[in-house]
Amino acid sequence: MENDTALIKQLYEDFNARKVDSILAKLTEDVMWANGMDGGYIHGHKDLRNYWERQWSVLNPQIKPVSFKKTEEDSIFADVLFSGQPMEGQMQGFKDMPAGHIFHVKDGLVSRFDIQGRS
Repeated sequence: MENDTALIKQLYEDFNARKVDSILAKLTEDVMWANGMDGGYIHGHKDLRNYWERQWSVLNPQIKPVSFKKTEEDSIFADVLFSGQPMEGQMQGFKDMPAGHIFHVKDGLVSRFDIQGRS
């Protein structure tokens, strides 16, 4: 679990710094990523890059991991605090909204990301 947790911590650091290439290097090519804006899932690097670019055009999100635990399904559950400042002329911001993130790691790369309560 230590290696997987270190990988996920680095993903959060890269996300908060908007280092897309570094994030994608830690994901399988066919990654399945929960779409927190619209529901459903994003599939693959190209679509995920486009999704984040769209997300970051309306919101400047920051995610702070609070704790990690291994699940019965052998994935990693992260308790996080999600904050977001709106881009100029966009939606209202928020601070320290709790969320649950679930990461499925395969051969040292994230193969799936879920948001607790989403499908």
